[in-house]
Amino acid sequence: MPVYLSSIAAVLRKAGHEVDLIERQRFMRNGESSVVERVSRELVGAAPELVLFDVRAETASDFKTFSAVARKATPGALMFAGGRHPTVCPEETLRACPDVDGIIIGEAENSMVELAGGASPHDIPSLALRTNGTIERTAGQPRMVDLDTLPLPAWDLLDMEFYTRRSPRVIPCLPLKTATLETSRGCDGACAFCSEGRMFPGAHRFHGAAYVAGALRHLIEKYGIEGVYFCDESFLANTERVVRLCDELIRQGLHREVKWSAQVRTDCVTREILSVMRKAGCVQLEFGVESGSQRMLDSVAKGVRVERSAEAIRLAREEGIRSLAYIMFGIPGETQDDLRLTMRFLDEARPHVIRATRFIPLPGTPATRKLVAGGALPPDFWTESKGSAAFVWQGRENVSAMTLDELRRESRRLYFRYFLPRYLSDFLRHNRLVDIFTCVEPRAVLPFLKAKMLGR
Repeated sequence: MPVYLSSIAAVLRKAGHEVDLIERQRFMRNGESSVVERVSRELVGAAPELVLFDVRAETASDFKTFSAVARKATPGALMFAGGRHPTVCPEETLRACPDVDGIIIGEAENSMVELAGGASPHDIPSLALRTNGTIERTAGQPRMVDLDTLPLPAWDLLDMEFYTRRSPRVIPCLPLKTATLETSRGCDGACAFCSEGRMFPGAHRFHGAAYVAGALRHLIEKYGIEGVYFCDESFLANTERVVRLCDELIRQGLHREVKWSAQVRTDCVTREILSVMRKAGCVQLEFGVESGSQRMLDSVAKGVRVERSAEAIRLAREEGIRSLAYIMFGIPGETQDDLRLTMRFLDEARPHVIRATRFIPLPGTPATRKLVAGGALPPDFWTESKGSAAFVWQGRENVSAMTLDELRRESRRLYFRYFLPRYLSDFLRHNRLVDIFTCVEPRAVLPFLKAKMLGR
């Protein structure tokens, strides 16, 4: 579920503005013959005075196309972009997309309300703007101290029938009608490869237990959800607030109505907090393990010991909570020996589900800036991609210490020995045949398997 735009839409409506939310992905799901033309028609019909794009790395290249479409459809509108990608590289985004007037860096709710209210962009903090042929940043960083002042996201503007359908994708392998909810903003980690935590720099902020419980109650009564994925970057950053939240879920009986999952750092896990979470309805935790090589973890500033990650998975299993381990391969400087250490880790830790992903150089992150500075990547590499991080999957940017053939061979081993059999066995244990069709596009199955077997 789009958390960023639905939150901003709710704040704008609370301030008295009329808001439309256009989902490109919704038109793609509906099989529109020309998504570009459909978006253009929607914009012409809405005739907005202010347009905001939510841009992520995987859609950054398409953003140039759609911003040009928006400019043509609404020539008089003020047009901004926000989200993770523009936040970490605002100047690069403006240079690549000439139809955009500016970038909202970081938290966007207050900035959008001021823009919609007619304030001069130059008087609003933390924007990147085109000024007389140059790009300038406004000073300051707008931050809401109390997140509970936010209204509930504008879920009614989303395709909630799609987002809350019974599916084993949101909480992997568990077929539930699942919604996505943000309960905090920030991350105490400083991983060099990640752009997520850089959206909300500074102190980690949290919604109160009553706010979260109220949001869950609304989602249950309005949309009939059975599960929720807490999409915080570090759900366990403050264990005392997690205990308060769990107590509130139990007090209101919500632990009997919804099962939930969250993403946590392994160095925050203790047996005591896992026990509390399990009683409150937690069924699965996602751990950013990344690698079984301490050398690789240190190289990307993960700040976690390999042994600590293994212990976190073990404790979760003993407390009755499923574990999902995120693994990266093709990390800058990674060797075959490093990748074999990761495989040994998976053999010993035995997480329930594994997500193995090739290292994606996200624009603007410290790891990527280092690669660009060293000549391993051109500065504008991301503007050439087509679709989801294609610049990586085309194999042109192998930044590991392996040859491309070695990387492909090891990635096939990782996929077919660890990810696929573990995922399939767990999926079949929990799902019916009909559930397969909620997460698989039949026409894509053969090309997908062919690509995996060939290593491309």
